Amino acid sequence: MKFETVKDALLLLGIRGEATRDDVKGAYKELLKLYHPDENPSKKTAWQYYDIRDAYDFLMDIFKDERIRSVGGEPYYKRPSSSESVIKKDPPKTNKVAREGGRIIGDASAAREVKEKQAQRTKAIKKDIEYRERKKAEEELEKRRAEAAFQDAMEKINRIRFAERSAEIISAMLKKESEK
Repeated sequence: MKFETVKDALLLLGIRGEATRDDVKGAYKELLKLYHPDENPSKKTAWQYYDIRDAYDFLMDIFKDERIRSVGGEPYYKRPSSSESVIKKDPPKTNKVAREGGRIIGDASAAREVKEKQAQRTKAIKKDIEYRERKKAEEELEKRRAEAAFQDAMEKINRIRFAERSAEIISAMLKKESEK
């Protein structure tokens, strides 16, 4: 996914308002735990993983400029030399802010919205994992039942073979007896 604005990339990572490099890294790592294909092999979340990675790469490219300390809000810069110009990225549209774990994430309603979305994502992932575990348990049970039915059939076949072999031996013995 190509990002045109910092705000789009931050929203995808669940960050509203201003974010520092550490905030972006922290949000990225949290989302990796939820959406990484090795942790959650669902096809539904695979595309989300790649979008999250693209957003992270986009933001890290911006942070490569040493003057930029934060994005999304009023950025903090190193004092530019007289020949450098400073471009501000996506100024905030609100002055209301909420803090979560020491980072500014936007207004209070935005914070609730982000938490609700993260809770919904987590709930959906847990539901998907439970469904897969239940399906796996059902398949294992079916496999055990099939094995038990196979073992029963083999025991019956062996009993029939034993009875047939016993009958052959008895008839051979009776034939010898009658020949004497």
